[in-house]
Amino acid sequence: MIVENIKSLDKKKVLIITDSGHRFPLYKGEVRKFNIVEGDEVNQIDFSEIIQVLNKRCKERALYILERNDKTEHELRVKLKSSFYPEDIVDATIEFLKKYDYIDDCRYASNYIQTKKNSKSIRQMEYDMLAKGISRDIISDEMQNQKINSREVIEKILKGRKFNIKSHSKEECNKQIRYLMGKGFLYEEIIAVIKEY
Repeated sequence: MIVENIKSLDKKKVLIITDSGHRFPLYKGEVRKFNIVEGDEVNQIDFSEIIQVLNKRCKERALYILERNDKTEHELRVKLKSSFYPEDIVDATIEFLKKYDYIDDCRYASNYIQTKKNSKSIRQMEYDMLAKGISRDIISDEMQNQKINSREVIEKILKGRKFNIKSHSKEECNKQIRYLMGKGFLYEEIIAVIKEY
């Protein structure tokens, strides 16, 4: 395996690119330690040691990310790949984290729904979770496991926006309807709540 290019990532790190398609980040001190030079070959012993270093560092990075807040598998993959860790090392790290229950998309979806069900529509929560890489099956299962009352949420939002149908014009009423529809609530649900209001 021959080093084709050494790209600077920041003051401390570089990205090593080889002719065999391998790309991996190393600190400049490690580049000197492993005697990596553009155009030279990386011997198998050094490469095995580099892989061990990257495996350990990728796990540490993942745990550091998760220390601050929970992430979905997809979000964590994106973060690790943006740090230029090779795909096989990211895969191994994800499997390690799943094994020890550091990441769990079902748990994430359940917690997300629990915290957002009183302020967001079902459609908005689904959209947000899909954007975070959670599968439709997991979202559907977790939605069924929790009681979500869209009408109560609409009512709460309207109260929070200080809306009173008796003291507001039709134009203001339509404005509130548009706002709620923009949040993913169904027109029929909104009208039903406004009629009761």
